[in-house]
Amino acid sequence: MLMLLNKILSIFCFVCGILVFSMKRKHLLAVLLSLEFIVLSLFFMLVMFLKLYN
Repeated sequence: MLMLLNKILSIFCFVCGILVFSMKRKHLLAVLLSLEFIVLSLFFMLVMFLKLYN
C-alpha cells in the first residue's frame, strides 16, 4: 500500500514538473524549479526501485 502511494506521488511530481516546464518557458526561475522537480521525482523513483530489490 505504501509503495503504491510512493509510486503515485513520484509519478505525479514528474508529470507536474513536465507540465510546468512546457507551459512556463518564459520565466527562468519557473523553468529551473520545474527541472529540479523532475530530477527529484526521478531520483525518488530510482530509490524506490532499488528498495524493491534491496
